[in-house]
Amino acid sequence: MPIQAGQAGRPTDLTQEVRKQVTPDFRQSKAARYNDTYDFIFENEDRQVVNEWGDTLSEKGWDVVGNGRVMIDCTCTTDPKEIEPHSWTIRFKGIWDIGSRRFLQKQFTRIARGAQRLRSEG
Repeated sequence: MPIQAGQAGRPTDLTQEVRKQVTPDFRQSKAARYNDTYDFIFENEDRQVVNEWGDTLSEKGWDVVGNGRVMIDCTCTTDPKEIEPHSWTIRFKGIWDIGSRRFLQKQFTRIARGAQRLRSEG
């Protein structure tokens, strides 16, 4: 919970904020939902993925950085086991400003089904 002028500020569910950003792309994909409760889930952090062009992308997770900002680097998917024929996976990167309660930067990249995923070791 952020502290503002010595008072506790309003909490922000950053997973909901990321969901707001990527949900339009999920709907456009017409992929099947993860389950009856969630359209998609957040996968574990500290992983590496290889996209369809062979680029290795390292995820950092959710980290509070200086100046009241949160750096987000995560993957959302409907199929963490990669067994569904019509799935959806996206990598989201953004910087959330706690004070203004908005993203200062954001980008996401859809990861093609069958793109090799590697967990980082150590």
